[in-house]
Amino acid sequence: MIKFVLSLVFGLIVGRLGYSFFCYSFDVSFLENLLIDLLLIIVGSIIVLNEHILKFKSYSKVALKSIISAVIGSLIIAYPSSILLNIPFNVSLSIVAGFGWYSFTGPFLSRAISLEAGTLGLLANLIRELITMLTSPFVGKRFGPISIISGGGATACDTTLPFVIKYGGEEYAIPAIVSGLILSVAATILVPFFAQF
Repeated sequence: MIKFVLSLVFGLIVGRLGYSFFCYSFDVSFLENLLIDLLLIIVGSIIVLNEHILKFKSYSKVALKSIISAVIGSLIIAYPSSILLNIPFNVSLSIVAGFGWYSFTGPFLSRAISLEAGTLGLLANLIRELITMLTSPFVGKRFGPISIISGGGATACDTTLPFVIKYGGEEYAIPAIVSGLILSVAATILVPFFAQF
């Protein structure tokens, strides 16, 4: 746990210093696209090299369980969150329907509802991703791989995927990717749907 916190702090420091260095002399959007392409190549390589890919049918139940638990868990927490934060219920539903995809939820809610809603959407979903990363060693051992996939939500197909593989097992990479992709699509439908009320 300590090494993850130190890695996070070190990453933030290096990222901040690197950004301040590159933002004046380098096109940051090019770097972002390059890193996303690299991530997709790595994920694709994991899928191709995964010996368990042919057993996907046996893991489709894992993907389905993780999707259902991520959606139900997120929607259940929306009501107490709206009371605790003193925000409208539909805003709380919009925030949790991001399923961890903070880079979509925050900006969308900033434009659709308000800057405050966007900030909450960004922070809540970012914190969900960070908590999944930090707790995955314990959660994976105690509750199993489905709990890591569900916790990651939409991020199970990218940023939290390495944690699923390391603490859940390589055979759960494919269900995690499927779950993350479906929840990402669901977020693009549900966040705007709840935001319009």
